[in-house]
Amino acid sequence: MAKYTPEKNFRPTSAETQFTPSPYAGCVYIPSEEVFGIFKFRGLMLLGFRAYCFSRNLDMNDSGVQADYLLKQLEENTELRGSELKNVETIEKAAQLIHEYILKDNANIDKTVNLAYDFLERNTA
Repeated sequence: MAKYTPEKNFRPTSAETQFTPSPYAGCVYIPSEEVFGIFKFRGLMLLGFRAYCFSRNLDMNDSGVQADYLLKQLEENTELRGSELKNVETIEKAAQLIHEYILKDNANIDKTVNLAYDFLERNTA
């Protein structure tokens, strides 16, 4: 059997090589265009939602789980303006807050308003 001798310079030091640290070292990278669910979670919100589901062994595709997570975030995360959302008096203002602070996208705000009126109509009899 051959005798094993380790190489002396197997691991070059950073002084011997050009090394640029990765900006994502130790982080989880989620592409900004990746969205998920009926509330279009993306970025840190998507990462938090995944952690929430994993820690509780919940189905990410369940719309009820997504709604529960969003309501939890509205109560706990001040950046989402949950207290302002509770105090709005019109659907249009609520849709504007949701698109501005939660979805961070003002496209399709009319669809959100129409959907809200449809839900209101169906649930009031």
